[in-house]
Order: sequence, then structure tokens, then C-alpha cells
Amino acid sequence: MVGMSERKQKRQDVPGNLTPTKGVLFVLATPIGNLSDISSRAKEVLSQAKVILCEDTRQTLKLASALKLDFSASLQRFDRHASIETISHWVAKLVEGESLVLVSDAGTPAIADPGAELVRAAHDEGVKVVAVAGPSSLSAFLSVSGAVKFPFVFHGFLERDDQAPIFESLTEGFHVFFESPHRIAKTLRTLADCDLTQHRRLVVTKELTKHFEQTFSGSVQSVADKVGQHVKSEGTVGEWVMGLEVVTCENDNQKSDESGVINTHKLWINETSQPWIEILVDSDIKISELSKKISQKFGVEREEVYRFLNEHREKKRKKS
Repeated sequence: MVGMSERKQKRQDVPGNLTPTKGVLFVLATPIGNLSDISSRAKEVLSQAKVILCEDTRQTLKLASALKLDFSASLQRFDRHASIETISHWVAKLVEGESLVLVSDAGTPAIADPGAELVRAAHDEGVKVVAVAGPSSLSAFLSVSGAVKFPFVFHGFLERDDQAPIFESLTEGFHVFFESPHRIAKTLRTLADCDLTQHRRLVVTKELTKHFEQTFSGSVQSVADKVGQHVKSEGTVGEWVMGLEVVTCENDNQKSDESGVINTHKLWINETSQPWIEILVDSDIKISELSKKISQKFGVEREEVYRFLNEHREKKRKKS
């Protein structure tokens, strides 16, 4: 039997069941690629909505058609060009008691997408704002990035120009950016040409949640090369997210080599401590297996780890 609290929560979950003095602004997440990711709650909210504010009404109609949603809501355009007057208009509607649903073309609204100004204005007027949680490129990316360095900082879409100063001024942590498919290869080349003494690991994803989803991970130089080759062969189609791990370097052991690529093997030696590396190298475990495990754990190139461990083992054998 459904308890009273659950029934009460259900009544407050969808637009048609709300009867407060003021309306409610529903911030609703839509799929970023895989239509199956939309929640049953999101479908219910959309089906009962009277007004839906859309980044692009055509995209919302396509989504509704693909999901076979039956709704009679009025679709109103609300994109990043929405004026102060437009925002004030919709806030006034909310204050008068009308509930609204806010959606973007894909993902969660107001995160590098239109809507943040409307949400803030609604809060300022004492309007209830409800999250209808779901797909997000940011959380999806973080989940597959293997990021272990925190805090993480989300920068949204990169500026078109003067990207080098942005990369070179990043503080310690894991930095996430969205980038246009037409600029991703050039952006990564710019990053690879920067001062890399603090850049430890780069992760780049394409087409998250879609059939052709791909993840590129490794040193900045290697990922820039891989993505560059991929774009040449596959084209620039797709949505891209990139994450850069930045580690503060305080001694010469963590500076980059002559090629500008950070000596990541020295970083993981410092972090993991010398004693157990000595034990592993002295063991009968194959260097290839050791290299694989260490590269996966610390996000360094497998070939680099293999080369270091092999040289280290050979030196010890010669001494003995």
C-alpha cells in the first residue's frame, strides 16, 4: 500500500497535479544521444505540461515524436538569446500560478545550456524550481574519464581564440571542457603546444551514450595525435568533451622533457613510492603485465611505463 508521504510526493511531481499559489519551474533533462535514457518521470512531466520552454522547438518536437509522447503543450522558444524582457515575462507567468517546463536540445538545461538566468530569476521571486534529473554530458563524461584528481572544474564551451593562456593558467585539479567537433583537433594541437609541465593526463570523449561512443585517454601529445588522425579519417561529426588533469609540479623530477611532454613515469614513481616498485621489478611478474596495470591505475602511457621498468630491471640484473 502506498504511504501518505509517497502519495503526497507523487502529487508534487508533475505539472498537472500542482495547485500552489505560484507555479513551478521544472528543469527537465532530455537524452544526449540514447533515447532510452529518458526517465518515466520526465515523460510524465512532459505529457502533462501546458507550456514547454525549448532551446529549439523543432528539436523538442522531434524528441516527442521519437518517444511517441502524447502532449498538447504550447512549445515556446527559449534559447541563449532570450532577452531580459522574455525572462521577466515567463517569471511573471510563474508568479501568477502557471507552471513551466524548461528543456534544452539535449541533456540538462542551464549547464552550458540556456536557462540559468531564468532559474535564478525564479528563485529571486520565490518560485519553486524542481529538477527532473536525467542525462548530462558532464556527469556521463566524469563517470568514464577515470578522473582521480579533485576538485574538478567545469569550464563549459572553450573560447574560440586565445586558448593557450587558458590552458597554461589552469590550477591543480581535473578540468572539463566542451568543444565543437569542427575545432576539437585544432584545440588539442594548441594544448599540445602549450607549457605541459603541469599537464599529466588528457581524456577526450566523442558521442557519449551513442552507438559510436569513443574515449581517448593518455598523455596530451598522444591523445592529440589520436584524435587528429580520427578526425581526418572519420570527419568532424559528433559532440566532444575533454578533461585535463593538472598536477602542481614543485621539483625538477616533474618537469617535461625536451619534446614538451611531461615525464609521467617520474610522477607515478613519486606517488607510489620507490620501495614497492623495487619489489615488483625484482619479482617474476612479466614487465608487460606490470606496465598494463600501472598505466591503467595512474593514467600514464603503457609504453612509457614498460620502457622504464624494463630499463630498471636490466640495470639491477647487470649489477647483480
